[in-house]
Amino acid sequence: MDRFKETIATLKGVESDRDTVRRNYEELSAKYDKCADNNDQLYQISNTVLDRYSNVGFFTKASAAEPFTRITRTRIDNLAIEYHLRAE
Repeated sequence: MDRFKETIATLKGVESDRDTVRRNYEELSAKYDKCADNNDQLYQISNTVLDRYSNVGFFTKASAAEPFTRITRTRIDNLAIEYHLRAE
């Protein structure tokens, strides 16, 4: 009879450990999925930034350096702020 009680206690311990491992796995899996989503979003933002700057030519650079209105410079600054906020 003692052996039976000992087996039951061992099985309860194993079951408890299995539940703990399952919960830990589910938590880590959720964290991993969130990280994967964040990395995908950062990848998309980076591609957008690279696409925008791949089309920068002489006139874009010249207008950004224009000292009086600096409209293009302001537009670039606004895009940088937007990308920064999206990355956060």
